[in-house]
Amino acid sequence: MAFLARTTNSQAKPIKVEQILSHKKELQMDLNFSYSSINKSSGKSQLIYLQTNNNALIPVFTYLGDEKTNTDNLLITARIRYGITRKLEVFSSASTLSSFSRISYPTGSSKSKNESKFSSLGIGFSYQLHNEDKYPGILISYSTLAINNSSFPNGYKNTYFRDHKLNLSTYYTVDPIVLYLETSYEVHLPRKKDNTTLNPGEKLSLSPQIYFSVNPFISLYWGVEWFLQGKDKVNSQSLSTTTINVYYLFGASWSVGQKSLVNFDFRYLPIPDGSQSTISIGWNYKF
Repeated sequence: MAFLARTTNSQAKPIKVEQILSHKKELQMDLNFSYSSINKSSGKSQLIYLQTNNNALIPVFTYLGDEKTNTDNLLITARIRYGITRKLEVFSSASTLSSFSRISYPTGSSKSKNESKFSSLGIGFSYQLHNEDKYPGILISYSTLAINNSSFPNGYKNTYFRDHKLNLSTYYTVDPIVLYLETSYEVHLPRKKDNTTLNPGEKLSLSPQIYFSVNPFISLYWGVEWFLQGKDKVNSQSLSTTTINVYYLFGASWSVGQKSLVNFDFRYLPIPDGSQSTISIGWNYKF
């Protein structure tokens, strides 16, 4: 999310946090480009999770090679948001995914694989439980992938309403700083292709963040995301164990006129024998 980056009048005062939700009958569009790079030394297949600032939930099956594997992913997400009331917003998103993998073997040989595909179609809503006053503001949101071109060891198959995410966010402003805390819970239900049943693990996360308004047009944020990732399974055989990891987060936003907002986000995840980093650039426009 981006805070304190738009202007509302000639004095260029920062916008209030609760105005991130669309106004009643207001239409907004988000366009996000998210590039992730996964470097890993391993000898097994594994699910990786691509996450963007548009709440995309993309579990992707990949092979982590015997010596070294580098996988690059470009996830493009377009989202439409509409304000039903001042406190209730609904949204729908569509994503495409392009992947490039390079696998190096101990013998010195290597191979590569490129592919691009439709990724997902999602729907969801956000609701303001409490406006910020002398107490913190509270937001709740829910999203699901109505259609997900699910990744399997033996290919892809469209699955329906198998991926769900629930977010609870709270924030409090101490001008020019916003203290923000987000808790989320993800459920990825089993999905099947031919004789292969894939069961991605559940995820529980907690993310404290600090937003700082440099001026009425530019804001920065820093934070971390602690998350508990459940076991991933294929045909009841575990691909991974339950793990606890930490993302390191940094981002910036820039208000471009009265209707446009540009966001930059960086996420870094250290993992055993490797790392996963994601850079996202987003654009928001109010009609």
